[in-house]
Amino acid sequence: MPAITPDHAAAYLRHTVGTEPIREIARADGVHASTVLRRIRSIEDARDCPIWSQIWDDISREYAAPKTDAPRGFDLASLLCYLGTSVCEVSAALATASIGRKSTVSILVGVETSRSPVLQNGDQVATISRAAALGLVLSGAARCKPGQGTVRVARLELTGVVPDVLAGIETPPAVKPAARRIAAESRKRYGPTYGSTLVAQMERSGSMSAAKFDAEHIALVWSMIETAQTDPARFLDAIADLNIGETLPPIFKALIVDGLGFEATEKSLGWPARSCKMIFLIALDLARDRGYAA
Repeated sequence: MPAITPDHAAAYLRHTVGTEPIREIARADGVHASTVLRRIRSIEDARDCPIWSQIWDDISREYAAPKTDAPRGFDLASLLCYLGTSVCEVSAALATASIGRKSTVSILVGVETSRSPVLQNGDQVATISRAAALGLVLSGAARCKPGQGTVRVARLELTGVVPDVLAGIETPPAVKPAARRIAAESRKRYGPTYGSTLVAQMERSGSMSAAKFDAEHIALVWSMIETAQTDPARFLDAIADLNIGETLPPIFKALIVDGLGFEATEKSLGWPARSCKMIFLIALDLARDRGYAA
């Protein structure tokens, strides 16, 4: 999609969300009605791409009912604000996705997840917020890979372009979490056997699959293991209270309560081979974002 200009964004939002007639918008802007119509259609045509559909759905929802008192403009900074992110966060996301880049970077964006995995050479190296990932597309720093978008998940790639609004923004260096240290401390606290197999598989997954578990994931799993070891019913009730659908709770029961490994869980649930790690990663992100507590 061509770069979004304030004129395009203003025409689209004022007409589709604000229900202003096209002729009134044209009169206020001093242009012909056909010009306004072309601006609106350029965005409507772009919505055929699932990722652009997500972007304009989120922007339109916030524009219709703003949750903050931020100025209601139509420049890129304002659109990012409607999207739930900012110029600084998107700049940091771009820096994170570009660290150590030796090949094409992929960013997975899902409708139901608030975090987006950043993949390099098929391995997850970081996660960024979903809003920041969408902001990368909106700013022109990323795009949806051809043929890689679906209704629920899209795969992004960096364009190699750094928009002017992101250039010069200083971001702090990325800090790699001490996942192994946290895991070691957790084993000392919770015991060496119960759950160790699962955590060991999580630690090894970074170099073996697209699903890479960080320190927060491992600490969360140890907390779940502690609860499930003492009161499995309370743990499963806490998972049910998250309202994460019918597909994801069984993976918590299989891995945390029943103590099955990834391969055994795939067989017991009838899932494709090597799918369990990525699904568990998504499930953990949802549990964390929805305030898991037991």
